[in-house]
Amino acid sequence: MPPNALRLPDKSILSLGASVTDQTYFDLVLPDGTSLQNSMMTNTPYLSDLLLPDGAALQGADGNALGIDAVDTQTELIGPLGAIEMQTNTDILLIA
Repeated sequence: MPPNALRLPDKSILSLGASVTDQTYFDLVLPDGTSLQNSMMTNTPYLSDLLLPDGAALQGADGNALGIDAVDTQTELIGPLGAIEMQTNTDILLIA
């Protein structure tokens, strides 16, 4: 009788082989060996005030500060960019 097996009342044998899971992580690299980096970019829109040489805000006829639309961009490196290869092998359930 093989290991990891069970004999059923009708004398047949039930067996389940081992499962093997393999997971490998690969960094993606440039030809010179430098790792490609995974990044996240955040854009924050805001109104940039127009200022006079003395630092005072330039105002429109309605008394509100004049400005121009601008975007603050921030890039954050998360880490090396890579790929994961996963493989799972499960033996067949045998009934003899």
